[in-house]
Amino acid sequence: TIRSVEIPIGLGSVFTVLLLLGIVNLFTKPYATVWGIGFTVALYVAFGFSERANKKLMATRGEPGLEKFNVHGEDQLTVEAIGCKHARRKLVAASAPNRLYQLQKCLQESDSDTTDIVVMHAKILADKENATVDDSITTDQDQLLTEVIKLAEKEGKPVLPIVVPTNNALYAVAQTAAQLGVEEIFLGVSQRYPADYLIEQFAIYWGMVQADGDKHVVLRTVDARREVRQEL
Repeated sequence: TIRSVEIPIGLGSVFTVLLLLGIVNLFTKPYATVWGIGFTVALYVAFGFSERANKKLMATRGEPGLEKFNVHGEDQLTVEAIGCKHARRKLVAASAPNRLYQLQKCLQESDSDTTDIVVMHAKILADKENATVDDSITTDQDQLLTEVIKLAEKEGKPVLPIVVPTNNALYAVAQTAAQLGVEEIFLGVSQRYPADYLIEQFAIYWGMVQADGDKHVVLRTVDARREVRQEL
C-alpha cells in the first residue's frame, strides 16, 4: 500500500534532493548510503520539530510586527486628556491600514513644532452596544494604529492616536473636530463614499455639532490620485 506523505515546502525540497542522491549512491556505496539516508531522515525530523516549535512560539507572542500600545480610557474628549501641546491642531480620520493617503498628506505638510496631529479611528458600535470607554483595543484597531505609527515614524513626526466609540463615524469626526478646535480635517475616500458625498454629509453634521455656527474648518478629502478641499 502506497501512502502519501505531505511534506512542508522548503524542507520537502531539501529532503527530496538528498533522498535522490542517496538512491543513486545506494548501488555504488551501499554502507555509506544507509548511514547517509538515516542522517537525512534524522535532519528532516529535527527540522520538522523545530518548525512546529517556532510556530507555537509565534502564536503565543501574538501577531508579528504589531506595536504595543499603552491604552488609556478617557470619558471626556479634551485637548488636555489626549495630550495636545500646541495651539494649532489637525484631525485625520483613519479607518483602514492600507488606505492612509490622508495621513501621509497631513504629515508631509504639517510642522510638528507648531501643530498637533490627532489621528482618530471611529469604532462602530453594535445596535445594543453601549458607548463605554475602556483600556483595550481590538486586533483590527491594533493593526491600524501600528500602520499609523509606522507612517508617522517614517515621516519623523509625532501623532496622537485616539479611538472614539460611535454609531455614526462621520458625525463622530465632526463632533471630535469641534471639541478639539482643529483647523483642518483629513478624510479618506473610497468607492463606497466618494468625495462629494463625504463633503455634503459632513457639512450637515458640522452644522449640527456647533450651536453658534461661528467655527470654521477646512475639510480635505484625499485619496491616491487627488484631493478635494472645502472650507466650512
